[in-house]
Amino acid sequence: GITLSLVCARALAEVVAERRPLADYERAWLELTRMHRAFATLLVFGVRHPRARAAVFAVLARRPDLFERMLGLAAGGRPALQRFAARAKASMESPPV
Repeated sequence: GITLSLVCARALAEVVAERRPLADYERAWLELTRMHRAFATLLVFGVRHPRARAAVFAVLARRPDLFERMLGLAAGGRPALQRFAARAKASMESPPV
């Protein structure tokens, strides 16, 4: 959640700094949160369907690597965090305007 918040905040800051329409941020937000929203929907499905949940957990118990990949996707994946870190570093290194 923290990574997603930071990435979305950065997207909003860019839109505001560049004086672009807020609709640009809305589109960015939809893209940035797509996996998180899909994962949340999947979790709600599991809560409502105990048999499906049991089957999924049985598979994930045998394949912890699959579970780890799913969590990575739900969290925005490593690439999103790396992009944020690279942008943050670049903004700290550039001279103030």
